[in-house]
Amino acid sequence: MLVGMARSIVPEWRTVGETGDFGTLLLELFAYSEDITNYYIDRLASEAFLGTAIRRQSALYIADMMGYTPMGNKAAVAPISFVWKFYADDIAGQTVLYNINSATCVSNLVTMTLSRTDNSVNLYPDQTIVVNTGTAAYDGQHVLLSVTDPNGDNSTAVVTYQSASATGTAITTIQTGKVTSGTVVIIPAKTVISTTPDSSGNTIDFELDFDVTMDSSKDTAPVIGADPANPSNTQYQVTKIATASEGVTVAPSKIGVSKGIPNAEFVLSNPGVIDKSVSIYTVEGGQAVTWSKIDKLSLAAPTQSVFTTYIDDDDYTHVIFGDNASGRVPPVNVEIRAGYRYGVGSAANSLGINSLTVLDNAFATSTGITVTNTAAPSGGADVESIESLRYSVPRAKSTLSRAITLDDYVNLALQVPGITKATAYGQNYTAVYVRVASSAQSVSRSTTSVTSRYVSTIDGVLSATLATSKSLNITSGQIVYVTDSGVSALNGTFTLSNYYSSVAPVTVTNKVIVAGTPNVATLTLSSGNSGLKVGQMITVADVSSTYNGTYVITAISTDGLQISYNTSSATSSSTSATGTITGLATIVYPVATGTSAINVAAAATGTMTTISNDMQSLIDSLESYLSDKKLIGAVVYGEPVEWTDIVINAELSVFPLYNRTAVQTAVQKAIEGVLSYDNVDFGKRISLGDVYRAVLNVEGAEYVKINSMYIDGTTVQAADVLTPKYNLPRLKPTLTGWITSTGGLAGT
Repeated sequence: MLVGMARSIVPEWRTVGETGDFGTLLLELFAYSEDITNYYIDRLASEAFLGTAIRRQSALYIADMMGYTPMGNKAAVAPISFVWKFYADDIAGQTVLYNINSATCVSNLVTMTLSRTDNSVNLYPDQTIVVNTGTAAYDGQHVLLSVTDPNGDNSTAVVTYQSASATGTAITTIQTGKVTSGTVVIIPAKTVISTTPDSSGNTIDFELDFDVTMDSSKDTAPVIGADPANPSNTQYQVTKIATASEGVTVAPSKIGVSKGIPNAEFVLSNPGVIDKSVSIYTVEGGQAVTWSKIDKLSLAAPTQSVFTTYIDDDDYTHVIFGDNASGRVPPVNVEIRAGYRYGVGSAANSLGINSLTVLDNAFATSTGITVTNTAAPSGGADVESIESLRYSVPRAKSTLSRAITLDDYVNLALQVPGITKATAYGQNYTAVYVRVASSAQSVSRSTTSVTSRYVSTIDGVLSATLATSKSLNITSGQIVYVTDSGVSALNGTFTLSNYYSSVAPVTVTNKVIVAGTPNVATLTLSSGNSGLKVGQMITVADVSSTYNGTYVITAISTDGLQISYNTSSATSSSTSATGTITGLATIVYPVATGTSAINVAAAATGTMTTISNDMQSLIDSLESYLSDKKLIGAVVYGEPVEWTDIVINAELSVFPLYNRTAVQTAVQKAIEGVLSYDNVDFGKRISLGDVYRAVLNVEGAEYVKINSMYIDGTTVQAADVLTPKYNLPRLKPTLTGWITSTGGLAGT
């Protein structure tokens, strides 16, 4: 265009456009510079709109302008198994009594000076001790924080531990009492469990969600390599299941000093801060002041101690305070302290089973306790991507952070970190159900019937049998919902303290013994207990009317050959007997302290629903997020995803000269892609046409015949599948051999 203009305006410039002409060089340079300038002008214009913005910083600015708070990191959760293997002599050798010379307490931190006669056994930090002084403030099981040996000969020790009940700044010194150690190991909440270091020395760290107590005298599982002739050679095992959340906790530490200016801003030093984990406090006039997080400072009163946060485009979290009009300004020269957790987000989801094997607890590992994750972590999420912002910001703007319609509930649910799909339903505004999913590994609800037999073995602890003998996806620490049992103490939401799977019948032989304790029966077995555990419910049959029935095991002998249980009908000292003991699938959970024992024969039926802990955490976050956005009088019930399994059977023909196995694998992946998590939604129709088109796009596929495509459990047919409205479709996980192929080259 420039050359044409030059020829028309300056006709005497006859060499215009020729390569060797200096004027042509100037025209080309000018055209090049303007092309670059116009490119950046267009880029600047595109950054002003959410649909075309490429830079994350631009998308964040637009989100802020629209009043939208992007989602932050969410921690993955993994089921953790602790295993403790030991010999009887090992545990006996670790049990030592210590006399308490003195004890003091400052702010729940107890310091004790101990003395002992056995100098051969050391105390360690992280070790569990049992304190018995007769003073409730000190007594119980505690984990040692520190241990010193002032004399250097193990004759005395100064130990410290935390006790929530021991309050005060300088309470009366205790001169009597005893401390026992050795049979109990407590692994405290927040204990770090991590992967082995990679080539660069990096690890992915998880933290235990709650205390795990392993007691060699109560939780012993079946013996390993039983040796009745020499019990000291018999190995025992304790197994406990827990959960751990990915991330590292940063203790409250200084992030800056207030200058008394409005809208002061501070940056946390670690990227990847986990959503809603930031806590801020200051010390003002000698008193600790806790600051509350709020989404929008503009909603705060002038005197409120509040802060808000935002995440920049480098994944760092900024903390912002008020201006004395919306939230107060921290006083001049006051230290700002912050505690938080940070992690790797969705990267933790890629860890496999048995990836978490490093336990940061010196005493537990020295005792022989090992750890691993029994399933892949799930639920981890990164900060919200630009693509997600493009989807969420307009919907958030349309709801104005208020849930009126069902679509509003869906749009707001998708703003909760970790939730990637949602649907809502309800007959009226007072009860709205929001069903959510986080990933293709989201766990649906598992419901089973509960039988009519219950027993309270210890005050406040309930055991119940399940009306099934099959293996259930239930673990200790899992949340369960029990309904319609007919016994009010059984109904409600509980956290399982234990779960025992069913055990095949074991033969009873020789004697039924009533122990020294009244009404305690002990049955001798013909062989080892084959998996029965203390706390498990059992059915005793064909022994005698005095001993038959359903009971809870209260003790198992060290050789595994004797089982004890409480029964008020046992009055004789010993009886010749034969019969069987069957271990029932048993759940154990705490009920209200003081609940009276429930008769084991009480008629009660009901159902138990289980949800994985990471899904329960997601539902809790959802209900909390919607609590101030729903209509007054409305109740929001979060629900986990329910899956609809699709069954497909297909015949594939492969073109000549193509590898039959390779083409079949590619076709299988193509069909799986049609039903992949990213391509489905609640209530979606899966059409035969979609499947055929996916297959025919695979190179080497001549044709395919879909013999059947239907919802599992319904009539077998080849037709479009309309998923139930509030379910997500997926290819049935256990489906195998559903594609057969002919043609092509076989065995190459």
